[in-house]
Amino acid sequence: MTNNAMHKGKNAVNRWALLCKPIRALTLLCLLLSATACNNVPHSTAGSIVAEPILESLTNPTPTPALRTPVTWGGIALWSDQLRDALDTCNDDKAAIGDLYLRRLQRINAAAQSAH
Repeated sequence: MTNNAMHKGKNAVNRWALLCKPIRALTLLCLLLSATACNNVPHSTAGSIVAEPILESLTNPTPTPALRTPVTWGGIALWSDQLRDALDTCNDDKAAIGDLYLRRLQRINAAAQSAH
């Protein structure tokens, strides 16, 4: 191989290397963009969270006890005891609704943690 032929071969290799650099850079850029784009896809949960319906007995109105006439001291004592029972029933219903709400929040938090 002559010196001139070797010089032409080197020039061809150098030109090819110069042409390949932008192609490699563009390829790397595309791969980088596609890899980072996959990271931003929102994760879907494996299943949906089913909210427990609140029992109808918890949302029904609590009847107000009636004060019987003629009003006597004994009648007032019975009536106040019935009012306390109605108040206890309301507080029990509120506590049960609060318990359902806390269980729902725990399921939502557990689902959110398992999605990450």
